[in-house]
Amino acid sequence: MRTTLLMLLFGSLVLAGGCDPAVGDDDAADDDSADDDTADDDSAGDDDDTGDPQADIEAIIGSQYLLDMGSAVFTEPADVGALLAQYMSDVYLVFHVTDIIEAQDLIVLRFNETAEGGEVVDASGDWSNPWMSVESADELYIADGETVFFHGLELSGRFTTSGNQLIQGSFSGPMDTRSLDPIIDPNAEEGAACQLLGSLEIACVECPNGDPYCITLAATDVVCEQL
Repeated sequence: MRTTLLMLLFGSLVLAGGCDPAVGDDDAADDDSADDDTADDDSAGDDDDTGDPQADIEAIIGSQYLLDMGSAVFTEPADVGALLAQYMSDVYLVFHVTDIIEAQDLIVLRFNETAEGGEVVDASGDWSNPWMSVESADELYIADGETVFFHGLELSGRFTTSGNQLIQGSFSGPMDTRSLDPIIDPNAEEGAACQLLGSLEIACVECPNGDPYCITLAATDVVCEQL
């Protein structure tokens, strides 16, 4: 009986001791896992603070991008996004990235170099690879396709890694609705767009130059293609 108890006790000790290497294996596995985390951190070193992959700056500088306003999702004025998209289906704005100065977190754009009769406007803004946010001077733009006038424009978005697109974009600014009059009706009188918006209980407001024909446009889901 005593011999049997000693054997059982000895067997228990052996089994208890046999668990130690397994615990050690778990530690090793944890170490491996920690190594994996470190590797992930290293690969994230090419990302910016937001975790987005950085864009190829050399591919962006000197390139032109086409903003198709008709493909954007308009959020202002509220409840007329589909209507605005319809009337702006042939409105395109071209901008040229002339420089990116990383030491100053600065990006410089030029609008309307290719728009026939358009006023070339330079603008600059914040750069945090791959994101940009630019606010133009208070000047008129003339877009390719149909002609649309903006009294300044704010544009932001994220460049793809290859630099061939600006995605997750948004733009906003006061637009002179008179530029939509001939799109609504070639024979329309001045202010036809404001009358149409007024019928939808959206009032035009005073433009920066004092003309009472402006609305503030805002749009998201903007994609700009590299030309």
